[in-house]
Amino acid sequence: MSITFLYKNLIDNAVSIKESATVSQYGTAYLWDNDINSAYRGTSGNGTTSILFTFGSAVYMDSICCVSNLTTSGTLWLTAGTISSTLDFTTGVQLDGLGTSHKFFGNQGYQFWKINLFGVTAILKHQLNEVFLGKRLSISEMPSYPMNNSVEENTVELTSERGQKWIYSNYERESWIFNFEGINATTENNLYNMYKFVRKNTQPFFMALDPDNNPNDIKYVRFKENSLISEEVTKNVFDVTLEVESEI
Repeated sequence: MSITFLYKNLIDNAVSIKESATVSQYGTAYLWDNDINSAYRGTSGNGTTSILFTFGSAVYMDSICCVSNLTTSGTLWLTAGTISSTLDFTTGVQLDGLGTSHKFFGNQGYQFWKINLFGVTAILKHQLNEVFLGKRLSISEMPSYPMNNSVEENTVELTSERGQKWIYSNYERESWIFNFEGINATTENNLYNMYKFVRKNTQPFFMALDPDNNPNDIKYVRFKENSLISEEVTKNVFDVTLEVESEI
């Protein structure tokens, strides 16, 4: 599988998101994709937490990605059905122990989708910081080699009255530049539609650079401002450059 972007998050299309959360500041309302600076925290971290996404009609999805506080001893799985109590489809999601877990599966269309979490956590509650449930885009054409990859570091330097200095890391931000040369019109259109769907640099998304050989290496990124450039070099053949950076 080639570079894969998980960008078409459909959870904002849900009619309702329900779970037995009673802590209002961490309830299911904070799972909506347009609220990226909040987290959902369930009422229990010892049993099973199930979060039901109800849509107005069947929606088709092929990917899930979650940033959770589950450890590798926990369990994360996804179920779906034509009614909320029926399990027409189920798939496990492998936990990498690093916080971000994802699963690619065949295209499935159901009205009710449920994310299930099981396992003891450090805070004794299940927490989800980010959730992706939707459609992925895999690009079969590889970018030109070498791919430009860089890391921006921001540090803070403090100096005491005696002249002693301390340097602290404020943040690190990784960025990638992809140059796709000679791609067809379909691929160019797919990349442009992704750029438009996430509203240019407004909405972050997940990116897997090598899901076959390094499945746990998945990044949470966003486009840099005005970073997609497309040029038609011959009829229906395009050179496309895009730049993304990791979300801090």
